[in-house]
Amino acid sequence: MAYACRNKGWDVTVCDRDDDALTRMKNDIYPSRYGEWDESIKLSRNTSEIQAEYFDVVIIGTPPESHVSLALKELKYFNSDVWNRHQIWKVVKNYLNCLNKREFL
Repeated sequence: MAYACRNKGWDVTVCDRDDDALTRMKNDIYPSRYGEWDESIKLSRNTSEIQAEYFDVVIIGTPPESHVSLALKELKYFNSDVWNRHQIWKVVKNYLNCLNKREFL
């Protein structure tokens, strides 16, 4: 996803609690797929460091069990004009319905 977003000209920040995962992405995974690391991609282990930043798009690339909790945590930081409580719970309800039916996009 980072590569696709960079190809759109977007700024990209990748956050992971695991330093080894970030190092593996930078030194192994990304270069093996795309030739070399893109130095404009920001890596962060500290979630509180990036919570003050505004993001137009947040992509959560974790196992399905943690998607909802991470999405709700991130939505707290969105502009309230963009998301209201009704919209958030509609998204969560639809996601939970998909989980129950095992329908993943």
